[in-house]
Amino acid sequence: MKHLGVIAASVLVFFLQGPVYVRHMWDRLPDAGDSIINAWILAWNAHALSDSSLSVWDAPLFYPIENALTFSETLFGNLWLTLPVQYITGNHVLTANVLLFFSFILSSYCVFLLAYNLTGHYGASLAAGLIFSFHPYRWFHASHLQLLPIFWTPLAFIFAIRFFKSRRRVPFFLMLLMIWMQYYSCIYLGTMLVITLGIYTLFFFCFGEQGRERFRLVLDPGMLKLMFAGLAGSVLVLLPLGWPYIQTARKLGFVRSLSENSLYSAEPLSFILGISENSGAYQFLNRIPLDIRVGEGAVFLGLVPICLLVLNRVLNSRREKLFNKDQKLMQRSFFWTGIILMILMLGPYLVIFNEATAIPMPYQLFYYIFPGARAMRVPGRFFQPLLLCVSILAAFSISGFMKKTLGWAQWKKLGAVLLFACFLSFDYSISENEGEVMESVGEMPPVYDYLAGGSADSPILEIPVKISPYRYLHYQTSHWRPKIGGTSGWITPYVDRLAGLLDKKPSPRAFKRINKSRADTVVIHLNLYGEEAGHAWEKADFSRIGFRFAGRFEDALVWERLVINNVDSVLRLDGRTDSR
Repeated sequence: MKHLGVIAASVLVFFLQGPVYVRHMWDRLPDAGDSIINAWILAWNAHALSDSSLSVWDAPLFYPIENALTFSETLFGNLWLTLPVQYITGNHVLTANVLLFFSFILSSYCVFLLAYNLTGHYGASLAAGLIFSFHPYRWFHASHLQLLPIFWTPLAFIFAIRFFKSRRRVPFFLMLLMIWMQYYSCIYLGTMLVITLGIYTLFFFCFGEQGRERFRLVLDPGMLKLMFAGLAGSVLVLLPLGWPYIQTARKLGFVRSLSENSLYSAEPLSFILGISENSGAYQFLNRIPLDIRVGEGAVFLGLVPICLLVLNRVLNSRREKLFNKDQKLMQRSFFWTGIILMILMLGPYLVIFNEATAIPMPYQLFYYIFPGARAMRVPGRFFQPLLLCVSILAAFSISGFMKKTLGWAQWKKLGAVLLFACFLSFDYSISENEGEVMESVGEMPPVYDYLAGGSADSPILEIPVKISPYRYLHYQTSHWRPKIGGTSGWITPYVDRLAGLLDKKPSPRAFKRINKSRADTVVIHLNLYGEEAGHAWEKADFSRIGFRFAGRFEDALVWERLVINNVDSVLRLDGRTDSR
């Protein structure tokens, strides 16, 4: 019943705290940008896995590039939650929102489990789960759905700590399983888990052991064999996930620069003044006449976590025996792990008043040494592992405080709990967001009914290219035909060049580009252009480059490429025929 109570409390907080869109899961997403990409990825996974003729890696974007799914996260590790919903309902918006729901609930529950394993105090552990999972930072990243299923991370810590204490193989391999699942859920989260767990391990043995025992994982022959076995197993398990990314990075040169990492770093003042735009209680701080890094650098911890951190330091400085030796070790390890994570969040160069200085930071070591680090670009996202450390320390603070107040009358204890709940609800309040209404298949523009009737492997080009690319992904779920162009975590240079020509009035170069493209179908969305450009595209004659007019569907014009005896009939811009 205690575990059901944690889940029930988490569900209640989710719907009470959550914005309007969480109560419209069937047809709303947090925004009309990255939310659509993640919903599309989940829908594509379900579609590709149900059709043996398709490769899930060759997502129908940026045609004819291979491994297009590697332009973003795969979300494979979340399919155990999403596939049943997608197959039963056929609604990818609901599917994405179900993952959003479980990401909050399971993260809260798993942090509770970690805190309960360490403190043994139910109320403090429940508070730790809520403090972590429902922090405004996580609501701010609701559109970045890939970052929210972090519930494997606290489970990895549970088994890691059991392994450190017992040296048994079972918790070691269970720890590895949690790490693998976190990687398959989100490579970003998996990488941050390994970094955080590595830092924690160093402090755990530094503070908890003496002499050679501090190095027993690498000096003890049995432990060393176990480490190598775990490393080899991890390579075998993660290689199917990582190899397509490695191929894409080598082929297309996908690397995030240090300057890009610096752009998405935090600065020291961000931890106390970096207020995210969805924080409901502290927007007045944004009126302070200081230019502080916000956006991905908005990493204000909140007053409740900060106060509980201060309380933790105070309780540990007293001579009273509120915590045993193991609990003190855990607190020191999590505290210093959090300090290192804060330093990493500052990025490759120190940022002061929203300006990057030339002062190098330790993040550069991580960037150059850790495998895959050059594909990451947001040091500020180490906030979630930091928040995990803070939440565990908060659990110790609350449990220690409860021990000190054992002699209090019941009404005082109840008053303290209510005061804490009110303070937390104020601290964690978020601004309202109605979300973006997403049409179901039957409500989509009629041109997509037409596209669904075409050949499944016949590529299409929708123009304008980059004015409304996210909606194109939403509508693509109705037909799954390959797209020339698209949008994702990465965008190819070809798409940029295509948009430079086709997102304005038609020109000879624009027609030449369309002619050279592999598109069998061209869709022109007149309503997305300005009046002058839209009128020009409406009058454009694609028959001069080998297309026939297929019809008008409300504000969309469709042109189909002519095919004669399986040979494209291509017309030069001057009207003369050139067969190839």
